[in-house]
Amino acid sequence: MRRNNTKDTKKKQHVENTRITPISVDDFRPTEGSLHRVTTYKKEGKPSGSSHAWVVKHLKPTSESPTLFQIEGTAGDFYRLLIGPREPKGRPIMSESKPVGLMSRLVEGYTPVSENNINLSNKKHVRQLAEISVVAAFLEEGDLHEDNLGFNSKGELIKIDHGQSLWSIAKEYHKGGQGTVTDFSLTAEDIRNLPFVRKGHSAKICPLDEEEMKEIALDPVFIETKFKTLLKIALMPDEVCHSICDAFIDDNSLKNEIATHLISRRDELCDTLMTMPEFKLYLIEHPRVIDEIKHEYGQFNVEFRKGKHSHRRVDIDAVEARFQVMVENVKTESLYSTLMTKVQERLDALSSETSTLAGIKRELFTDLKSRLLDAHSDEQVIDVFDNWIAQSYHAQGKKDVKYDGMTCEDIMSTRRKWDPRVTKSSIFITETKTLLENKRTNLLDLISYDDEYNSSNRKTF
Repeated sequence: MRRNNTKDTKKKQHVENTRITPISVDDFRPTEGSLHRVTTYKKEGKPSGSSHAWVVKHLKPTSESPTLFQIEGTAGDFYRLLIGPREPKGRPIMSESKPVGLMSRLVEGYTPVSENNINLSNKKHVRQLAEISVVAAFLEEGDLHEDNLGFNSKGELIKIDHGQSLWSIAKEYHKGGQGTVTDFSLTAEDIRNLPFVRKGHSAKICPLDEEEMKEIALDPVFIETKFKTLLKIALMPDEVCHSICDAFIDDNSLKNEIATHLISRRDELCDTLMTMPEFKLYLIEHPRVIDEIKHEYGQFNVEFRKGKHSHRRVDIDAVEARFQVMVENVKTESLYSTLMTKVQERLDALSSETSTLAGIKRELFTDLKSRLLDAHSDEQVIDVFDNWIAQSYHAQGKKDVKYDGMTCEDIMSTRRKWDPRVTKSSIFITETKTLLENKRTNLLDLISYDDEYNSSNRKTF
């Protein structure tokens, strides 16, 4: 069939004047109860077989805006970005500059989970279910049922039909969804319970029954993959959000709305993750996960290796930079907060003392607190403390002249004449030195992450 009236004003991801020949409709069994007319085609001149075939989902003009297919195509590309190339390609079919259908690569040997249950003892399937569940939650999937989740001919779990993804925005282009209230928020507790979704939440991201979802939420393989996928989303650069929306959506206002919305969701997700001790521990214990994520983003870039598509590529350097900032924040957070707490305790204890020595110590601790505010890494915190204890005190007058030229550490160790005990400020110095030395050791351990552990972890994962 020749689509002579097809126009592609975007000249990017839409089908442009493509010759496609209908295959017998019997070759494709649409989902039972599907809301759309679905047909299978192959390009002219290509041999029969699903590897050269495409599924076309036709618009329902009575209940859907043509914009829905542009939003669905956009969602599909985000699934490919975040899950990988096993997710099928999709693109709107344009007629007179309006979408009239959505064309997706036919998945060879597709078997929905309604016919072939997910084997939860198969770690490969558990990993893939975790990836899909997390991405579906992020992309605000409103109806991931057991016919839209299934296996390809390689036995890989995939998701098809993204018609209710990005539903907080897409609903306004469907008569049945206009004006409805949705809740796609992701709290720390929501993340812990994935793929189980709390009552009243709008997301439907997993077709397992409630008991199965609660069981798999505790599976170590599911948890580790969940955090890796969440991290991959958190590292997604702004530019790729804009480039995907720009490739599929004509309306400038809508493309900016979706891109801005997803960037905001990513930032909110990142903030939530950084409040979760288990995620912060995951970051510290998996310093090489960034290599896997960079490789996966690199797979997405392969499709856009030609110069004219270079704007579609993920900036791998930006991904690396975002990761290093997150890891450094996690490492610094505990050291910085611990030291600040100790400093404040000393300031509080000295606040009621009126001696010249107590006043000098308050001044020095206040100086340390001020310096720490400008420390943004563990190394900087350590340098601040080392420089602080080594600095020399300069007397202000006759009362403190006896301390002139003494180091901060010497002053903190100075005892009152009538009290032979080790000073609490001196104990602070000793404890902090021990804390920082342990931190130095831990940093070295993280940098030289145990290869043997990493290798054995991959074998069991």
